[in-house]
Amino acid sequence: MTSLNGNPQAFNLVRAGGVVCKSDMGLVEMGRYSNELLFLSFYGSVQQVRALFSLFATGHELKIVSRDGEEFSATKRFGAESRQKTFSLGYGKRHSLIYTADLHKEAVIWLSPEERLDCFRLALMKRRIPFDLEWLPDLEALLLEEDYLKELSGWGGIGGYRCSWQDDEICNLIVEKILPGWRDKNGVKGVHRKVWTEADGMHREQYALRL
Repeated sequence: MTSLNGNPQAFNLVRAGGVVCKSDMGLVEMGRYSNELLFLSFYGSVQQVRALFSLFATGHELKIVSRDGEEFSATKRFGAESRQKTFSLGYGKRHSLIYTADLHKEAVIWLSPEERLDCFRLALMKRRIPFDLEWLPDLEALLLEEDYLKELSGWGGIGGYRCSWQDDEICNLIVEKILPGWRDKNGVKGVHRKVWTEADGMHREQYALRL
């Protein structure tokens, strides 16, 4: 993940329409022409956090300024639904979270580098994509190479991938580029995986991709 702040304990400033708040964590998809803000954690007065969310939700740019003075802008994606949660800190101060409504569907997010592969595994378990823990790092690298995963930039220790879940296409990639070597090494004809079934709300073992 690209870090926008090398110190995870440092605060960035967030500015919009004359409102300035401190942010301890954020996640952005950096684009060629614009940057999309997917998640933001920030602090301010009741009026400040309300005003900042209102500006963001109506399409205004947010200016993110790091402690070393680096600055970039970010907006919400056109047509995306933005949501806010706030928590009282006392003395008129609030902690606020801004995020896109479909963030849990379109992104894999972790709060430390050590959590990355486990969060990726949990995301795969909700898809119709067979995998084995042994070649999970190879699958991650392959999906990054083929643009099914896109690294997100962040600060405050948060990281993530923007995901394009094309299950059938990803299964074809696994058969073509991962399974041959793995199968020869282990002398097996298929792959076990755990599949999440919405109907019964349980994980069950499924034998898939028998070749």
